[in-house]
Amino acid sequence: MKKLTAIQAFLMAGILITSSCTKALEEKVYDFVSPNNFYKTEADAIAASNGVYNMLLSFGFYKQNLWTVDMDADHSSGPTWFMGSMGAGNPQDYWGTPNIWNDHYVMVARANAVLENVATMNISEAVKNRTLGEAYFFRAFAYFDLVRLYGGVPLKLATVSSGAPLFTPRASVMDTYKQIIADLKMADGLLYSNGDPNTGEAGRVTRETAKAYLAKVYLTIGSGSLAGGNVTVNTGKPTEWGAYTFAKTVVAGLEGIDSKLYFDSARIKAEEVISSQKYDLYPLWMDVWKIGSRNKIENMLMANARAGGLSLDDLWGYFCAARPDGSNQGWVWATKQTYSNYEKQDHRVLYGVTHQYKVFGTSFYFPQEDTEYQTDGNGNTYIWNKDYDRAYVTKYADVSAKNFQDNDMPFPILRFSDVLLMHAEAVNELNAAPTTAAYTSLNKVRTRARATEAPAGMSKEQFRSFVLEERGRELLFENNRRFDLVRWGIYLQVMNKMSVDVFDIVKARNPRNLLLPIPLTEINSNKGLEGKNNPGW
Repeated sequence: MKKLTAIQAFLMAGILITSSCTKALEEKVYDFVSPNNFYKTEADAIAASNGVYNMLLSFGFYKQNLWTVDMDADHSSGPTWFMGSMGAGNPQDYWGTPNIWNDHYVMVARANAVLENVATMNISEAVKNRTLGEAYFFRAFAYFDLVRLYGGVPLKLATVSSGAPLFTPRASVMDTYKQIIADLKMADGLLYSNGDPNTGEAGRVTRETAKAYLAKVYLTIGSGSLAGGNVTVNTGKPTEWGAYTFAKTVVAGLEGIDSKLYFDSARIKAEEVISSQKYDLYPLWMDVWKIGSRNKIENMLMANARAGGLSLDDLWGYFCAARPDGSNQGWVWATKQTYSNYEKQDHRVLYGVTHQYKVFGTSFYFPQEDTEYQTDGNGNTYIWNKDYDRAYVTKYADVSAKNFQDNDMPFPILRFSDVLLMHAEAVNELNAAPTTAAYTSLNKVRTRARATEAPAGMSKEQFRSFVLEERGRELLFENNRRFDLVRWGIYLQVMNKMSVDVFDIVKARNPRNLLLPIPLTEINSNKGLEGKNNPGW
């Protein structure tokens, strides 16, 4: 199928209404209709909002291309045929890179259409508020991805059919963030809390989700604008792996910003989510990933898939250790070096990594030194092989049907554990040394995973580094690692220190890798871009 450019998406936004394909949302498909003929009933308003949700399972989001961005980080590895483009710093060679830009602007266009039409509808206040709040949230959501991946981008805040200009120049990085914050504040005011009947069915955005995203945005600005200081990360070539300290740099476009103001705003919003008691951690880490846990308790926002050829994804196929019949294996794994960042009893590797699997007729175990995995309870034996020294995660394993390219594993966009770690980070940056409040939030995440509590008496920079590494442990393969390295201004240093991983995936990067290239179709069609791409592309 030919992909729409962002320009084409805005031309069509006023007439295309489609339903959400999320598992929790009712599936109902509409054809091409005029807004004047469509926006009549509450069902129409909900269907239009579902069309915005629908984009979460498009290729440019969580069907594949967006989470592939996280392969461009230090914790990810895989075969060269999959990692040789985005995973090796060559996004221009990856077929899905243009989809990221285009599909995010389709989401923006659909959100704009909802905002323009639902506001004047004669429907119940609850449905109107929820629908408008969802539209504001997802417009901010899309621009938040865009500004982190591309820098300042064209801000399209109305449909072309309503009179908005077709060609829009790029806004500055900070102006883009200001619009994101404004939209999230609107969403915060309009949406309902988790558990309120007015929120709708499970899987819809809540007020607490909007607050958490405000915290994430504020934290991104605060860390990105902070001048001076150091961050220590476990990295390096396979034979030189260890803790290295890097001087942080300021993210382009965030120079001269009062970082403490944004850290404090992040703290406030994270505390609002925590104190609301609308979300919590599951007692056991593995409970997070069960089918019955989707869109509940800890899972604040998910891209919900649906098997049977409806709105499927293939997280299970890409991340599983092996197919049930042993005919093939997953194509994304963490290296032994990343595995070594965890304590052995930590449930995130004890149960969160596959230690025994059979593929191509041979049974393998991981890691080499854990010889207890050489046999299982049934007397089967397993061998270790350096070519299969791979840490396959299990978090995407519980699906209703283990069918390649047809399963229903939802992508975990936001979890409550992320909120706790954001709170710990923000509180630490506001004080001369880590406080009890910062340690409490951090240790809630660690003790739930049965890891030991964080070391007492850390300095501010030590705590900062520990939280960053804890985010890497807790949120592995949840599309956070690259964003975290970039916002702390250490992405280039970390990747270049690593240079190449044990599977010969190139990790060395140059400054152009800080941003993705804008699709050439967009450069050529949007006169507002003046024919200019991001530096180096």
